[in-house]
Amino acid sequence: MKICLYEKKLGYYSNKIINIGNKGDYTTFSEMGIIFTNCLSLNINKALNLLNGGYIIEIGAGTGMLAYKLLKECYKLKTKCKGYKIIEISEKLKKIQKKFLKKKNLQYKIEWISKLKKNVDITGIIICNEVIDAFPNYAFSIKNKKLSEKIITLNNFNYFQWSIIKIKKNLIKYINYINLKSNNYESEINLLIFPWIKKISSIINRGYIFIFDYGYTRKEYYNYIRKEGTIMCHYKHYAIKNIFINKGTQDITCHVDFTSIYESIKLNNMNYIKFEYLSKFFFKNKIKKLIKQYNKNNIKTNKEINKFMFPQEMGEVFKIICYGKNINKKI
Repeated sequence: MKICLYEKKLGYYSNKIINIGNKGDYTTFSEMGIIFTNCLSLNINKALNLLNGGYIIEIGAGTGMLAYKLLKECYKLKTKCKGYKIIEISEKLKKIQKKFLKKKNLQYKIEWISKLKKNVDITGIIICNEVIDAFPNYAFSIKNKKLSEKIITLNNFNYFQWSIIKIKKNLIKYINYINLKSNNYESEINLLIFPWIKKISSIINRGYIFIFDYGYTRKEYYNYIRKEGTIMCHYKHYAIKNIFINKGTQDITCHVDFTSIYESIKLNNMNYIKFEYLSKFFFKNKIKKLIKQYNKNNIKTNKEINKFMFPQEMGEVFKIICYGKNINKKI
């Protein structure tokens, strides 16, 4: 997963192929319409007022669409925004963002940063929209009550295949910790969440961090109903289970264990603020007013609302968790 997504010049986020948007393999919320960005801007406006002003920092900005729509709304709301910073490791995406945002007449200065850097002087908001689902995971299986690690190897015909090896001690420790009792079961483990939460929290001295992603609480994630795990690929807007095809040209994701995020927040001595399904996030942010504002008869807006609100669409599988650093006021 790490090689296919991040290998220099060849990986999914490093090669020259356009992979986001209508011409790519998937679209993010910011590409789909206006409702999500409007709800988020209300939260950011309130948060920056509580902080008496600060920066907005987006990690992994995709095409730059979220930055554009968010800053547009923040300007309307007269948000106390000192500037917008984008942390982007993909040079390809950075070029796309700069080209797109250069055309827009924005009232705020945008700065690009290549690496996560500790900065004790910054107050503000950090936005992580669909970032964690692209973290490389460990894969494991339980067959006949025997626990094993799954790795990828080459077979005798030089084709990729799953292989079973003796599981690492740190994975055994984690599986024991989550008290997984299933048999004839496969899934994934993301061990990067804790150090990543610690690292992104060090960017600001004081402020709020918003994380948006697909996922479940741990009890839901490791339920037997998901006995084949959550790893999934996206190619030309199709969901594909086979990770061995389209290497470097299809997105590979795993759903997020939000309980791990919550535990990481607590272990890093941050202040947990809220955890919500996407549908609840919309209801709490006066979605009825937004529907009237953007014409309730608008077919495109109605489709967007249905997609974001219905449980069988994104209303429950997409979630929001927010926490604070050196501030514990609710938003």
